[in-house]
Amino acid sequence: MTTAMSDTQAPPVTKNRLSVNLSDEAADALRSYVKRHGVTVTEAIRRAISILKYVDDVRAEGSRILVADKDGKNIREVVFFQS
Repeated sequence: MTTAMSDTQAPPVTKNRLSVNLSDEAADALRSYVKRHGVTVTEAIRRAISILKYVDDVRAEGSRILVADKDGKNIREVVFFQS
């Protein structure tokens, strides 16, 4: 007997195992993020990819990425290199 998926059920997630080579500096930054935020390396990389996708999508629309200090007085544009 098969059951139809309800509207509230998400489709199954496929997992992909990757192996990457990181510089010491990048590996240290990753470990620091993991420790500071109490997440796994996998979760930290997922977050980084999500941010990268967001930035790429926004830039593809022609928008700019701006960063304001905590008082909102100083606003700087974040400039990314294009390949």
